Amino acid sequence: MRGVVSVVVVLVCLLLPVPARADPDELQVVSQRQVNARLLELTATTPAIDGETGFRVLLPDGYDEHPQQRYRVLYLLHGGTSDYRWWTDEGDAQAITAGVPVIVVMPDGGQGGWYSDWLNFGFGGPPEWETYHLDQLVPWVDGHFRTDSVRVIAGLSMGGFGAMSYAARHPGLFAAAASFSGAVDLDSIPATFTVEVSPLADLRVPTAVWGLRLLDNRLWEAHNPWAIAENLRGLHLAVYTGNGQPGPYDGAALPDLTEYWIHAASVSFDERLTALGIPHTFDDYGPGTHTAPYWQRDLREELPALMAA
Repeated sequence: MRGVVSVVVVLVCLLLPVPARADPDELQVVSQRQVNARLLELTATTPAIDGETGFRVLLPDGYDEHPQQRYRVLYLLHGGTSDYRWWTDEGDAQAITAGVPVIVVMPDGGQGGWYSDWLNFGFGGPPEWETYHLDQLVPWVDGHFRTDSVRVIAGLSMGGFGAMSYAARHPGLFAAAASFSGAVDLDSIPATFTVEVSPLADLRVPTAVWGLRLLDNRLWEAHNPWAIAENLRGLHLAVYTGNGQPGPYDGAALPDLTEYWIHAASVSFDERLTALGIPHTFDDYGPGTHTAPYWQRDLREELPALMAA
């Protein structure tokens, strides 16, 4: 039955989920500071987001010394209860990308934004993360930095979901997508509960993202990477996951229940891609928790493939 439902979702996803194209000019950068030689921190305003929103940009080594060179762009998404600074403050992204000819863009996605335009109980309106990121920020980046025509996307946890969902919902925008401990199949009680309560992290009302799943599942499935996986055909895809048991970076830690259900979601997504005949990398590395050292390792291992896509 689920297979039949997923086919229907793929057919109707163009009707329900993709927001109308926003005016890129609505994004206004109001401040910029140089954190270090490679790292910029910017603040922007847009009607798609309440108030100001931040993002960081890592430039490749020698960017200013090679004014004719263009670079591919890696959009790197943070997880829940975090923000755009995570990948450089805790994820070691600057060291991992040292010497790599890539521009890394790290936008904010809300503490529990789920990389989508919220339903807001039928009223719509901000936050509209998908509109901001893809209709406004992507054109702004292309207009202000020396980008080439290739974009790739990756993220951790909620950001792993975002990477796969964005790539599937916007075919042709990205050449590759990678999930590090990402919620790439939402068809479980833990996933449903997590998304429904996530607005609390942004001081908003639960179920504001896509509504109560029991009442209407269509919008959920229109964002669910598992359900729209057919749209990922032709991309380089990679899924990394631990199983929640303490691993090499955990010492005497207890089992991690979050990584446990994320593992189940990742296995389900791997099986889905395999059933569809879509080539992909699946790194089920066994013991490992939902913590930074594993995502640093994932990015370090996956970066060469993202650069080759």
